[in-house]
Amino acid sequence: MAHAEESRALCRYAGLIPSIERAEPWSREIAVAVAHLSRRTLTRMAARTAPLSAAQRRTVSAMASAVSMREAADTVFVHRNTLLQRVDRVREATGLDIRRPDDLTTVHMCLYAEAALGISPIVPR
Repeated sequence: MAHAEESRALCRYAGLIPSIERAEPWSREIAVAVAHLSRRTLTRMAARTAPLSAAQRRTVSAMASAVSMREAADTVFVHRNTLLQRVDRVREATGLDIRRPDDLTTVHMCLYAEAALGISPIVPR
């Protein structure tokens, strides 16, 4: 029954459901949590990550799915120092340090909020 309720919530926002041809990591838990938020909250969250570039968005997604900075750097095909520079730029743009798990989750949820509103895909190509 809970699974059906989660699926119903996800169907409200098609942008939260990944397409079949995309192989990027996707978190059902984050998508369901975002799907239960009000439109006003989604708009506020999406505004927080609006200034991020596509590379910075990929960095956030890589950090969220990796177990180390090295693995995240390898995922986005950059040197570890380049990844750290992107992390610093994300912090400057959002005020959140994605090296901290709580801040990383917040920024990741903001990207899902953008997808829910149709502003951008969860992980840009």
